[in-house]
Amino acid sequence: DLDVLVRELSDLLGDSAGPGDGRITLEIETAAVQVATARAISIALWLTEAITNAYNHAFPEGRRGTIRVTLRHAPGAQVELEVLDDGIGMPSGRGRRTRPPHPQATRLGSR
Repeated sequence: DLDVLVRELSDLLGDSAGPGDGRITLEIETAAVQVATARAISIALWLTEAITNAYNHAFPEGRRGTIRVTLRHAPGAQVELEVLDDGIGMPSGRGRRTRPPHPQATRLGSR
């Protein structure tokens, strides 16, 4: 169950990577989704990187904020996994990818 993996991994990352002082809130919303184990491993790696980056870079110098993890069904038997934060954003002069490096990084086929 991908929804269980997303919720439990997100919580564990919040406990280990978060500052532990309550200034960063982690919100998790998941829909029931099933995927193959091999795909779940790739998703877990991507999710770990995305959440860890948000904790490490989005809220410098004691800034407060929220990280939101959402797993939802999308049109066309697809699933979306999204990690968003309301932190400081990218430094000026640095480009931001408009698409993930691989189309399945955030949009996954589901059955």
